[in-house]
Amino acid sequence: MTKIVVSKKNTCEVSKLKAQQKEKSNASKQTINAKSLSAIAAVIAGIALQTGCAMSPATDENGEPMAMDAPVAVAEVAAEPTADVEKNEAASKVSALSASSAKKAPKAPSPEEIAAKKKQAADRAMAAEKARVAAAEAKALAAKEGAEKAKADAMMSSLAAKDKHAVIAAEPAPTATKAGATKEATAVKKAPAKARKALVKKALDVSVKDLPVTIGLWSIARNLNDNSLQITTPTWQMGDGSYLSQIWITLKDDRMIVNSSSDIDAKNNGSGVVLNGGELVPFTRIEDKTRAILEGDWMQQLSDGGSLELHMGFFPGKTPRSPTFKSEATLDALSRLVPTYENLSQ
Repeated sequence: MTKIVVSKKNTCEVSKLKAQQKEKSNASKQTINAKSLSAIAAVIAGIALQTGCAMSPATDENGEPMAMDAPVAVAEVAAEPTADVEKNEAASKVSALSASSAKKAPKAPSPEEIAAKKKQAADRAMAAEKARVAAAEAKALAAKEGAEKAKADAMMSSLAAKDKHAVIAAEPAPTATKAGATKEATAVKKAPAKARKALVKKALDVSVKDLPVTIGLWSIARNLNDNSLQITTPTWQMGDGSYLSQIWITLKDDRMIVNSSSDIDAKNNGSGVVLNGGELVPFTRIEDKTRAILEGDWMQQLSDGGSLELHMGFFPGKTPRSPTFKSEATLDALSRLVPTYENLSQ
């Protein structure tokens, strides 16, 4: 019987083929890192096969050569750690992905943070609304002041067109000053009156045809409404800031009238007149919102000369309330105009 002996060369070749097939199968299933590990395992298996081929083949009890499967086992053993490496690597990737997801995921705001953001938004909205309201109020105030100024200018123009004496003045118009806060008392004590110079109380040699007749601030003219005679002044400004008005004085036999282009504050307890540093005399009443009336024969009192202080407030509906303003007018010209008025009125 002829014995078929498997040569060492064939056995080595078969083993190499098995190892190569194993290597290719593992390589197709692994990632780039797993391929590297499989390559290392293949190298180890190759070294083992080469070592096995260099040695004499093992024989059985009859002295026959035995097939060498040991290298295959080595190769298989070498492949087993690769699976563990793959598991470890996959676990590492999962851990890395979980960590990355944890970093990228936005942190949910706490209830305190949500409440703080809502409060900030509400504060911004409230500030914007306050700014809008303030701007609207400023615009409305500017429009009102413009309308009041236009009204005063129109009144002055109308007065100038009707009464020539209303714009004639041989001396500067009296200045208006702010007297401070509204006084509660109806009378204000003043310092003793200063000694005044002696004035000439002689009527001017004029006739009605010469009217209007003007001395300094004061004039004698006809009232265009009823053609009566009156003593009057031109207009001048009184007040301050947004409480300005144009005023003028009219004297008649039985009263003195302080006229205003703006509404007079009738509830201003500091309103009235002060003659030559004396006590405050409150107005008798306010007519038509723009006329402060003082009943009595004021012509004779004012003809003694000196000074007249007006104390008034304006715009009764405005907030804050108008302070009491003071304006002063000189009276010396009346020492001659009052007797002239009396002569012309007869």
